[in-house]
Amino acid sequence: MSLSAGLSLKNTILRDSIAGVDHQLHYLAAAAIGRLAKGVLFHKWLLFMLDEQLKLDEIREIVNFLNGIGGFQLSRSWPRRLKLGWQRLISRLHGLRPPRLVRRLPPNPANLLKASMAVCAPVSLASFSTALLLIWSGFMTLSSAAWFVGAFNVILLASLMSHEAGHIAVAKSAGSPATIIYGGLRIGILHGRLGRKAEWLSLVAGSLAGLLTAGCLTGIIWLLSHQFLATFGGASLSLFHLFSLSPLYGDGRALTRLLNRQDATNAHS
Repeated sequence: MSLSAGLSLKNTILRDSIAGVDHQLHYLAAAAIGRLAKGVLFHKWLLFMLDEQLKLDEIREIVNFLNGIGGFQLSRSWPRRLKLGWQRLISRLHGLRPPRLVRRLPPNPANLLKASMAVCAPVSLASFSTALLLIWSGFMTLSSAAWFVGAFNVILLASLMSHEAGHIAVAKSAGSPATIIYGGLRIGILHGRLGRKAEWLSLVAGSLAGLLTAGCLTGIIWLLSHQFLATFGGASLSLFHLFSLSPLYGDGRALTRLLNRQDATNAHS
């Protein structure tokens, strides 16, 4: 494992060329990340940090920080995956709970599809399980279950891709580098600094693109099937993109920071 593309270490400064951010590190954290930058097996990196007299809480903080910005780059061969699983077990025996890996990918359509499918997979499995339960309980026929599962997953994937594509389009139009970051149920676009107008546009473009895609597909599903549950699932996804601007979600938190920054500027003017 090593540092992801776009990250470089100079003394105690971790530079993220994609996000346009410099992170000031403690010298021990810088030493640990410097060792990682050279390429190392995870358990050897863990032992290195323990030898440097880093406490478990400090190691956990370093791992969570790097993972939060998609800072880990891993070999994906099957032998490496099995070895990583063993190393994660060793980490747990040391009292660490390794977070689910967050990855970075270049912002092209193929990678956006790959990341979106990975994020949607657990939700898709849940929708399939729900349909089976409703069939077993007699509340849904096989035909209506097929419409529900198919419509829900098509709308979920298409609207999620549209949402993130909106963020990417604004970042590229502003001349800012961008990357796809995803892991578990989380997906987002990491980009460089944008002007205030471009930041507003990025927030609105992502949510609006997802909302319109989900809404249009929901209407098409209703016209084709007249299935209530399939249409209800699509409508729920439409509302999700609308609610993404609330402080509970990443776009909403970014919007709150932007509003607070504007209030501070107005107070000083």
